[in-house]
Amino acid sequence: MLRSLVGSEMCIRDSSICDTLREEVRSGFTALREQLDAREKHLLEMVDEAEEKEKAGTLTARQESVDKCCEQLKAKTAEMKDLLAQGVFNNIAAITSEIQESEGELKALRSDIGELQIKVDAQLPTQHAKDAIERVEITAKDGTPGVWFSGNTRPASRPAAGNFTHNSMMQSGGEPMSALSTPIRSRIMPPTGSPSPAPRAIYINGLPHDTSEADLREVLGEFGEIDMVNSRHIASGGFAFVFYTTNEAAARALEKPRITIKGKMVNVLAKKQIVTSPSGTTIA
Repeated sequence: MLRSLVGSEMCIRDSSICDTLREEVRSGFTALREQLDAREKHLLEMVDEAEEKEKAGTLTARQESVDKCCEQLKAKTAEMKDLLAQGVFNNIAAITSEIQESEGELKALRSDIGELQIKVDAQLPTQHAKDAIERVEITAKDGTPGVWFSGNTRPASRPAAGNFTHNSMMQSGGEPMSALSTPIRSRIMPPTGSPSPAPRAIYINGLPHDTSEADLREVLGEFGEIDMVNSRHIASGGFAFVFYTTNEAAARALEKPRITIKGKMVNVLAKKQIVTSPSGTTIA
Protein backbone atom coordinates (compact mmCIF):
# COMPACT_ATOMS: atom_id res chain seq x y z
CA MET A 1 0.00 0.00 0.00
CA LEU A 2 2.79 2.40 0.98
CA ARG A 3 4.68 1.51 -2.18
CA SER A 4 1.57 2.26 -4.24
CA LEU A 5 1.20 5.68 -2.61
CA VAL A 6 4.86 6.50 -3.13
CA GLY A 7 4.55 5.49 -6.77
CA SER A 8 1.53 7.75 -7.19
CA GLU A 9 3.42 10.63 -5.58
CA MET A 10 6.37 10.14 -7.94
CA CYS A 11 3.95 10.08 -10.90
CA ILE A 12 2.45 13.40 -9.83
CA ARG A 13 5.87 14.96 -9.33
CA ASP A 14 7.12 13.78 -12.71
CA SER A 15 4.08 15.09 -14.60
CA SER A 16 3.18 18.76 -14.79
CA ILE A 17 -0.49 19.37 -14.04
CA CYS A 18 -0.29 23.07 -14.85
CA ASP A 19 1.16 22.93 -18.37
CA THR A 20 -2.15 23.95 -19.90
CA LEU A 21 -2.46 26.88 -17.49
CA ARG A 22 1.12 27.97 -18.15
CA GLU A 23 0.48 27.87 -21.89
CA GLU A 24 -2.72 29.88 -21.41
CA VAL A 25 -0.78 32.54 -19.48
CA ARG A 26 1.96 32.68 -22.12
CA SER A 27 -0.46 32.80 -25.06
CA GLY A 28 -2.63 35.37 -23.30
CA PHE A 29 0.26 37.74 -22.69
CA THR A 30 1.62 37.11 -26.18
CA ALA A 31 -1.75 38.20 -27.57
CA LEU A 32 -1.70 41.28 -25.32
CA ARG A 33 1.81 42.21 -26.50
CA GLU A 34 0.74 41.80 -30.13
CA GLN A 35 -2.26 44.01 -29.47
CA LEU A 36 -0.05 46.61 -27.79
CA ASP A 37 2.44 46.51 -30.68
CA ALA A 38 -0.35 46.93 -33.20
CA ARG A 39 -1.81 49.82 -31.21
CA GLU A 40 1.60 51.47 -30.89
CA LYS A 41 2.14 51.19 -34.65
CA HIS A 42 -1.30 52.67 -35.34
CA LEU A 43 -0.76 55.61 -32.98
CA LEU A 44 2.71 56.38 -34.36
CA GLU A 45 1.34 56.32 -37.89
CA MET A 46 -1.43 58.66 -36.77
CA VAL A 47 1.15 61.04 -35.26
CA ASP A 48 3.26 60.98 -38.44
CA GLU A 49 0.22 61.63 -40.62
CA ALA A 50 -1.00 64.48 -38.41
CA GLU A 51 2.48 66.04 -38.32
CA GLU A 52 2.87 65.98 -42.08
CA LYS A 53 -0.62 67.35 -42.57
CA GLU A 54 -0.01 70.20 -40.10
CA LYS A 55 3.35 71.07 -41.65
CA ALA A 56 1.89 71.07 -45.12
CA GLY A 57 -1.09 73.15 -44.04
CA THR A 58 1.08 75.72 -42.27
CA LEU A 59 3.49 76.05 -45.19
CA THR A 60 0.62 76.26 -47.66
CA ALA A 61 -1.00 79.07 -45.68
CA ARG A 62 2.31 80.94 -45.50
CA GLN A 63 2.90 80.47 -49.23
CA GLU A 64 -0.58 81.81 -49.97
CA SER A 65 0.23 84.92 -47.91
CA VAL A 66 3.50 85.42 -49.83
CA ASP A 67 1.76 84.94 -53.19
CA LYS A 68 -0.95 87.43 -52.23
CA CYS A 69 1.64 90.00 -51.22
CA CYS A 70 3.53 89.51 -54.50
CA GLU A 71 0.34 89.98 -56.49
CA GLN A 72 -0.35 93.23 -54.67
CA LEU A 73 3.17 94.47 -55.43
CA LYS A 74 2.78 93.61 -59.10
CA ALA A 75 -0.59 95.33 -59.30
CA LYS A 76 0.63 98.53 -57.58
CA THR A 77 3.81 98.62 -59.67
CA ALA A 78 1.79 98.27 -62.88
CA GLU A 79 -0.60 100.99 -61.71
CA MET A 80 2.32 103.37 -61.03
CA LYS A 81 3.81 102.71 -64.48
CA ASP A 82 0.50 103.51 -66.14
CA LEU A 83 0.16 106.77 -64.21
CA LEU A 84 3.71 107.82 -65.06
CA ALA A 85 3.12 106.98 -68.73
CA GLN A 86 0.00 109.19 -68.68
CA GLY A 87 1.82 112.01 -66.88
CA VAL A 88 -0.46 111.80 -63.90
CA PHE A 89 1.42 112.37 -60.64
CA ASN A 90 -1.38 113.00 -58.14
CA ASN A 91 -1.48 109.47 -56.63
CA ILE A 92 2.18 108.58 -57.01
CA ALA A 93 3.00 109.22 -53.32
CA ALA A 94 0.10 107.11 -52.03
CA ILE A 95 0.89 104.23 -54.39
CA THR A 96 4.58 104.41 -53.44
CA SER A 97 3.62 104.14 -49.76
CA GLU A 98 1.44 101.09 -50.47
CA ILE A 99 4.25 99.44 -52.43
CA GLN A 100 6.65 100.02 -49.55
CA GLU A 101 4.19 98.48 -47.07
CA SER A 102 3.76 95.40 -49.29
CA GLU A 103 7.52 95.06 -49.65
CA GLY A 104 7.95 95.25 -45.87
CA GLU A 105 5.26 92.59 -45.34
CA LEU A 106 6.87 90.34 -47.95
CA LYS A 107 10.29 90.65 -46.32
CA ALA A 108 8.80 89.80 -42.93
CA LEU A 109 7.04 86.74 -44.33
CA ARG A 110 10.20 85.47 -46.01
CA SER A 111 12.47 86.17 -43.03
CA ASP A 112 10.50 84.23 -40.45
CA ILE A 113 9.45 81.32 -42.68
CA GLY A 114 12.42 79.33 -41.39
CA GLU A 115 11.50 80.09 -37.80
CA LEU A 116 7.97 78.77 -37.88
CA GLN A 117 7.09 76.85 -34.71
CA ILE A 118 4.25 74.37 -34.51
CA LYS A 119 3.29 73.27 -31.00
CA VAL A 120 1.46 70.00 -30.50
CA ASP A 121 -1.45 69.83 -28.06
CA ALA A 122 -1.73 66.07 -27.50
CA GLN A 123 -0.68 63.41 -25.02
CA LEU A 124 -0.93 59.67 -24.40
CA PRO A 125 -2.62 58.90 -21.06
CA THR A 126 -1.67 55.33 -20.13
CA GLN A 127 -2.49 55.11 -16.43
CA HIS A 128 -5.92 53.63 -17.11
CA ALA A 129 -4.35 50.88 -19.25
CA LYS A 130 -1.68 50.26 -16.61
CA ASP A 131 -4.38 49.87 -13.96
CA ALA A 132 -6.21 47.40 -16.21
CA ILE A 133 -3.02 45.34 -16.63
CA GLU A 134 -2.62 45.24 -12.86
CA ARG A 135 -6.07 43.65 -12.66
CA VAL A 136 -5.15 40.78 -14.99
CA GLU A 137 -4.82 37.70 -12.80
CA ILE A 138 -5.42 33.96 -12.69
CA THR A 139 -8.78 33.08 -11.16
CA ALA A 140 -11.07 30.15 -10.55
CA LYS A 141 -14.22 29.88 -12.64
CA ASP A 142 -16.17 31.73 -9.94
CA GLY A 143 -13.70 34.64 -10.11
CA THR A 144 -11.71 33.80 -6.96
CA PRO A 145 -8.11 34.94 -7.57
CA GLY A 146 -5.40 32.30 -7.34
CA VAL A 147 -4.44 28.90 -8.74
CA TRP A 148 -7.01 26.35 -7.57
CA PHE A 149 -7.22 22.59 -8.06
CA SER A 150 -10.08 20.12 -8.00
CA GLY A 151 -11.02 19.39 -4.42
CA ASN A 152 -9.66 22.69 -3.08
CA THR A 153 -12.02 24.71 -0.92
CA ARG A 154 -12.43 28.44 -1.24
CA PRO A 155 -11.56 30.89 1.57
CA ALA A 156 -14.38 32.09 3.82
CA SER A 157 -13.91 35.65 2.52
CA ARG A 158 -12.25 36.68 -0.68
CA PRO A 159 -9.22 39.00 -0.29
CA ALA A 160 -9.05 42.17 -2.35
CA ALA A 161 -7.55 41.79 -5.82
CA GLY A 162 -3.82 42.17 -5.81
CA ASN A 163 -3.46 40.99 -2.18
CA PHE A 164 -4.40 37.37 -2.76
CA THR A 165 -1.46 35.07 -2.01
CA HIS A 166 -0.91 31.39 -1.53
CA ASN A 167 -0.63 31.93 2.23
CA SER A 168 -4.02 33.61 2.32
CA MET A 169 -5.57 30.39 1.00
CA MET A 170 -4.12 28.27 3.83
CA GLN A 171 -4.81 28.10 7.53
CA SER A 172 -2.01 28.30 10.06
CA GLY A 173 -1.78 24.52 10.14
CA GLY A 174 -1.17 24.34 6.42
CA GLU A 175 -4.65 22.98 5.64
CA PRO A 176 -7.01 24.61 3.10
CA MET A 177 -9.64 26.91 4.54
CA SER A 178 -13.21 25.70 4.81
CA ALA A 179 -15.43 25.87 1.74
CA LEU A 180 -17.53 28.93 1.09
CA SER A 181 -21.05 27.60 1.52
CA THR A 182 -22.85 30.95 1.28
CA PRO A 183 -23.84 31.97 -2.30
CA ILE A 184 -22.13 34.99 -3.81
CA ARG A 185 -25.40 36.91 -3.70
CA SER A 186 -25.44 36.90 0.11
CA ARG A 187 -22.04 38.62 0.21
CA ILE A 188 -23.62 41.61 -1.54
CA MET A 189 -27.16 41.70 -0.12
CA PRO A 190 -28.43 40.62 3.30
CA PRO A 191 -30.76 37.56 3.26
CA THR A 192 -33.69 39.65 4.46
CA GLY A 193 -36.61 41.33 2.79
CA SER A 194 -35.56 44.83 3.83
CA PRO A 195 -33.84 47.25 1.42
CA SER A 196 -30.14 47.91 1.86
CA PRO A 197 -27.68 50.17 0.11
CA ALA A 198 -25.67 48.51 -2.64
CA PRO A 199 -22.86 50.94 -3.51
CA ARG A 200 -21.03 48.18 -5.35
CA ALA A 201 -23.91 47.68 -7.77
CA ILE A 202 -24.50 49.62 -10.98
CA TYR A 203 -27.44 49.60 -13.35
CA ILE A 204 -27.00 49.52 -17.14
CA ASN A 205 -29.87 50.27 -19.52
CA GLY A 206 -30.27 50.73 -23.25
CA LEU A 207 -28.39 47.49 -23.94
CA PRO A 208 -28.70 45.66 -27.28
CA HIS A 209 -30.96 42.65 -26.67
CA ASP A 210 -28.28 40.21 -27.80
CA THR A 211 -25.75 41.45 -25.21
CA SER A 212 -24.22 38.60 -23.21
CA GLU A 213 -22.74 38.51 -19.72
CA ALA A 214 -19.32 38.11 -21.33
CA ASP A 215 -19.88 41.36 -23.27
CA LEU A 216 -20.65 43.21 -20.03
CA ARG A 217 -17.66 41.73 -18.21
CA GLU A 218 -15.34 42.63 -21.08
CA VAL A 219 -16.30 46.31 -21.10
CA LEU A 220 -17.07 46.92 -17.43
CA GLY A 221 -14.26 44.74 -16.10
CA GLU A 222 -11.77 47.48 -16.88
CA PHE A 223 -13.10 49.46 -13.89
CA GLY A 224 -12.46 46.68 -11.38
CA GLU A 225 -13.15 43.07 -10.46
CA ILE A 226 -16.76 42.02 -11.11
CA ASP A 227 -18.39 39.80 -8.50
CA MET A 228 -21.67 39.00 -10.23
CA VAL A 229 -23.73 40.02 -13.28
CA ASN A 230 -27.53 39.87 -13.36
CA SER A 231 -28.21 39.73 -17.10
CA ARG A 232 -31.57 37.95 -17.19
CA HIS A 233 -33.48 41.14 -18.14
CA ILE A 234 -31.37 42.04 -21.19
CA ALA A 235 -33.41 40.12 -23.77
CA SER A 236 -36.75 41.41 -22.48
CA GLY A 237 -35.89 44.87 -21.14
CA GLY A 238 -32.40 45.79 -22.31
CA PHE A 239 -31.03 46.35 -18.82
CA ALA A 240 -28.71 44.55 -16.38
CA PHE A 241 -27.12 44.85 -12.95
CA VAL A 242 -23.37 44.54 -12.38
CA PHE A 243 -21.94 43.95 -8.90
CA TYR A 244 -18.29 44.80 -8.23
CA THR A 245 -16.18 43.45 -5.38
CA THR A 246 -15.32 46.98 -4.16
CA ASN A 247 -17.09 50.31 -3.85
CA GLU A 248 -14.15 51.97 -5.59
CA ALA A 249 -14.63 49.88 -8.74
CA ALA A 250 -18.31 50.82 -8.92
CA ALA A 251 -17.39 54.48 -8.39
CA ARG A 252 -14.94 54.31 -11.31
CA ALA A 253 -17.65 52.83 -13.54
CA LEU A 254 -20.11 55.58 -12.54
CA GLU A 255 -17.58 58.21 -13.61
CA LYS A 256 -18.52 57.28 -17.20
CA PRO A 257 -22.31 57.59 -17.39
CA ARG A 258 -22.28 56.81 -21.14
CA ILE A 259 -20.28 53.89 -22.56
CA THR A 260 -20.38 51.83 -25.74
CA ILE A 261 -21.32 48.15 -25.62
CA LYS A 262 -21.62 46.15 -28.85
CA GLY A 263 -21.53 49.36 -30.86
CA LYS A 264 -24.38 51.05 -28.96
CA MET A 265 -24.19 53.88 -26.43
CA VAL A 266 -25.74 52.79 -23.13
CA ASN A 267 -26.35 54.41 -19.72
CA VAL A 268 -24.47 53.61 -16.51
CA LEU A 269 -26.45 54.50 -13.38
CA ALA A 270 -26.12 53.98 -9.64
CA LYS A 271 -28.28 51.23 -8.17
CA LYS A 272 -29.23 52.78 -4.84
CA GLN A 273 -31.32 50.00 -3.31
CA ILE A 274 -31.38 46.24 -3.77
CA VAL A 275 -34.15 44.19 -2.18
CA THR A 276 -33.76 40.47 -1.64
CA SER A 277 -36.72 38.22 -0.99
CA PRO A 278 -36.46 35.50 1.67
CA SER A 279 -35.92 32.95 -1.09
CA GLY A 280 -32.83 34.83 -2.26
CA THR A 281 -34.42 36.32 -5.38
CA THR A 282 -33.20 39.80 -6.24
CA ILE A 283 -36.01 42.34 -6.72
CA ALA A 284 -34.92 45.46 -8.59
